[in-house]
Amino acid sequence: MSKNKYEIKLTGQFKKDLKAARKRAYFDAELLNNVIEMLANDIVLPIQYHNHLLEPKSKRIVGVSLSSQLVVGI
Repeated sequence: MSKNKYEIKLTGQFKKDLKAARKRAYFDAELLNNVIEMLANDIVLPIQYHNHLLEPKSKRIVGVSLSSQLVVGI
């Protein structure tokens, strides 16, 4: 992993969600890693990912739709 602008911290809830997502046939780990790297390097996500805030700005939690069936809170 390269040096990122922001530090990536995985929460317990994210780990649980990731474990459940890995069991789904449509889960793409490479796509998720690419999106996390883009966010960590402060790169604006392409419109196809439907980037949106899940919590108030102070918490900086972001939702990203990787497919029509999978939404990830980062």
